[in-house]
Amino acid sequence: MSPQPMEPAKVISAGVDWITATTRKGTHRSLVGILARRWRDQHESEGNTVKPWEWQGYRGHTMDSLSVGDREDGTIVRLSGDLARQRAPQLLTLCDNVSRIDVQVTIQEKNLCINHAMRGLDAAKQDRRVKAGMCATSLISSTPAGTTAYIGTRISERFYRIYDKSAESKQAYPPGCWRYEVEYKGPRAMSVGDRLHQDKGNTEAVRGVVEQAFLDYGVALPCLALPPGWRDSSPRTETTDERRLRWLETSVAPVVGRMMESLDRRIVLEALGIMIEGPTLSLELETGEVFQS
Repeated sequence: MSPQPMEPAKVISAGVDWITATTRKGTHRSLVGILARRWRDQHESEGNTVKPWEWQGYRGHTMDSLSVGDREDGTIVRLSGDLARQRAPQLLTLCDNVSRIDVQVTIQEKNLCINHAMRGLDAAKQDRRVKAGMCATSLISSTPAGTTAYIGTRISERFYRIYDKSAESKQAYPPGCWRYEVEYKGPRAMSVGDRLHQDKGNTEAVRGVVEQAFLDYGVALPCLALPPGWRDSSPRTETTDERRLRWLETSVAPVVGRMMESLDRRIVLEALGIMIEGPTLSLELETGEVFQS
């Protein structure tokens, strides 16, 4: 008896999750440089750290989701995460080549008992290429990252992933969120980039690319076409400063609190580089107790 079809899931997010693109000399290269500097400045103003970056002869700068570099024959731009989803359509209008592009659809499953990674892998194993050993598959389960199914290998031009986005994002995404993602490289990446450019960054076009790719291995995308006016509702990615602040709250503050129980508070604060001169400093630790120095 065949399993009952699942109810279509809600789409939380759809878009480009990674893009590596290059431009050669000329007007496009200048425009890409202007755009990249604008994105970098905005990203930096939001609390993200900029660092020097070198890759395959390119030299430039990098931060959490943006890397930009120049060499004699052109400019390279690499975007990931939210920045890729938001800015890839602009980059695709100006680049001369796309060497990698990842496209994804993230759904929210009402039935939390359904494991989409296992479901997708079971379907893919019925494909003749998988049965013949021509295409590798694997399933990895871990805590707290959840379950991930892989179809293909990282060196192939198409590499598929289905994974528990809620677990992978440490619950930034709500329970039941699963991501269907395809990583394209080489000529396939350029072909997908051209298609998305022609569709002017339409999110339904992205969903269609992901759907067709998975159907090629017999895996049905568990959602319907995106209606007009659909909006991405994925949570905002934390900035570098926000992650540092959370680290201070969860890791540093408890240690400082314990040290202040046995050492002079001024010594502890000075060790942290907090110099106290003049006005009294009030420091409230996780215990709720307020220390006056």
